[in-house]
Amino acid sequence: MPFTKGHKLGIGNKSHTGRVGPNKGKKLDDNWRRNLSISHKGYKPTKQHRENISKATKGRKGTPMSEETKKKISDSYGGWNNGSKSHLWKGGVHLSPYSSDWTGSLRESIRTRDNLICQECGVHQDELERRLDVHHIDYNKENCNPSNLISLCRICHILTNGNRTYWTNYFNRNKYED
Repeated sequence: MPFTKGHKLGIGNKSHTGRVGPNKGKKLDDNWRRNLSISHKGYKPTKQHRENISKATKGRKGTPMSEETKKKISDSYGGWNNGSKSHLWKGGVHLSPYSSDWTGSLRESIRTRDNLICQECGVHQDELERRLDVHHIDYNKENCNPSNLISLCRICHILTNGNRTYWTNYFNRNKYED
C-alpha cells in the first residue's frame, strides 16, 4: 500500500498486527473478481447490523482503563518483563543521582566547546527545536570530566542508549577533547 498523507499503518487495527491473510500475494482471477463484484452490488447493511458495529467499536479509542483492568493486564504478564527481569535492566542506574558537578553551566560549556553542533550527525543547535543534550561517554553520571562529555542532538543521544559498549568504544576512538 503506498503511503498517503494522514494514513497511519497498523493504528486502530491491533487484532491483525503481525498476521498475514490467506490470500496475501495471491492474485484473484478475473472470473473470481467479477463474481465477487456481482455478489456485493447493491449490498446495504441492515440497521441492526450498523448498530452492532457501532456498539462494538464505541469507546475503544481513548477510553481510560480502570485500575482493576490495569492490574489484571499486569498480572497476566506474570511480572516476566518488570524491573530486573527485563532485558533492558541496567542494575537500576537510572535511579542514581548525578554528581554535584553536573550543572547547567558545565553543560553549556560543553555545547560551546563543540560549537553548538551535534558531534555525531553534525546538526547545529539552531536547526533544532531544543538545546543539544550533553552525553556521558562512559555512561557514568559521576564522571563529569569534560573529556568524558559530548554534545549530541536528541535523536543521536537516544541512539547511544542501546549497545553501550559499542558507543563507548566509538566515542573513545574519536575523542573530542578541549
